Amino acid sequence: MIVFDSINGYLSSTDLGRIASHFYITYETIETVNANEGQVQLTASSTTEIVLAMICKASEFTQIKARDTEMMDLKELTSMGSVIKNKNGTLATTDGKVNCLLQSYISQTAVANFALSSEMLYIAQNASRIARAYFEIVLRKGWAHTTHTCLLLSKCIERKMWDYQTPVRQLGDYLRISTVNKIEGNPLKFFQLRDLEPKELQNLFADNGDKLYNALRLVPLMNVEATIKPVTGSIVQIEANISPGFIWNDHIHGTGSTRFWIFVEDLDEDTILHYEPLTLPKRKAIKQDIQKFTFTIPIRDKQMKHQFQIRISSDSWVVDDTIVPISLHNYAMPQDIRPHTVFYCLYQTDQSSLIGAPTSSGKTLCAELAIFRVLNKRANKKCVYIAPLKALVRERMLDWKEKFTNKLGVKVVEVSGDHTPDSNE
Repeated sequence: MIVFDSINGYLSSTDLGRIASHFYITYETIETVNANEGQVQLTASSTTEIVLAMICKASEFTQIKARDTEMMDLKELTSMGSVIKNKNGTLATTDGKVNCLLQSYISQTAVANFALSSEMLYIAQNASRIARAYFEIVLRKGWAHTTHTCLLLSKCIERKMWDYQTPVRQLGDYLRISTVNKIEGNPLKFFQLRDLEPKELQNLFADNGDKLYNALRLVPLMNVEATIKPVTGSIVQIEANISPGFIWNDHIHGTGSTRFWIFVEDLDEDTILHYEPLTLPKRKAIKQDIQKFTFTIPIRDKQMKHQFQIRISSDSWVVDDTIVPISLHNYAMPQDIRPHTVFYCLYQTDQSSLIGAPTSSGKTLCAELAIFRVLNKRANKKCVYIAPLKALVRERMLDWKEKFTNKLGVKVVEVSGDHTPDSNE
């Protein structure tokens, strides 16, 4: 979490330390995340069950104790509200109890026991924060699958619903609960329902088709169009046009903004090549503005045949991600071009030359090659070197007096506003 420089006595934080500080995560929990022993640990392919178990193992829940008098209530909650297999062991352990109560909270299962109800609220408040911290940790590791698992689970905790439930459940009182239950009982997926017309929705659910049509478009989604092109033999550039694919409603979305995540993923290696947050303000959502993004990504030779994709995930809404596949299969990567050489032109010919190069790339050496050409072929001629600053002139004078005057016997003269040589020079 921190790096100690024993020589200078300085302390500097790492990414892991900054994440722990931002989300108020204890060092014991971070040790649990870094542990490489046991069946429950965060890896690149961790499932929802494993991530949930890791959250329940956090040291923030050590004060939660399992009591014998609560076993019957916990078993009842498990049968009613537990959707995911409990990887934390029996209900008689702290981890197992936390797992049961957290799943019951997400499922919105009623708890009659006052003590369990209080502990459930405490667990939910901390679990959401811990899940967000885990998301940031695995995001920086580049683990695509685990990153999306942690983000989805954190949203499920915050929204008190599972990902298999319909996203319109998050619209509050916009739809009747009976209508929401009808949608969840229908085999059609959310995106399939969005493709239906109001009349088709009315016939399918025997409800107000126009209101259902609008409700399906209130869930925040983004439309993406992406192209990929090679820049060099090891760098590709992805251009993405991203626009809102939903209707903004102040009662549901507020008056500020909503947040998304942009991921560029390598499917073959299950890694995140690039990520960045996208904040969509109300103004751009209403105008349906298109935002243009350009991602420059390095790739290796073996990645040429890999499948890539752009994924847009909502930061707070439990809804399917927008995914656009991109591929390099039909692209010809440019060959590496050999660097230009100037020696022959400057030293073997008298042709005029224009050399463009950045700082500290050898431009002065090029000038010296041209001077050597003159000294070899036309020793009675003069060479003029023009510099933009007097300081550079003085620097060249000191250097070339050593090279040309002391070693070759060639006179070097400075001509500037501060110093003008006489006619003999």
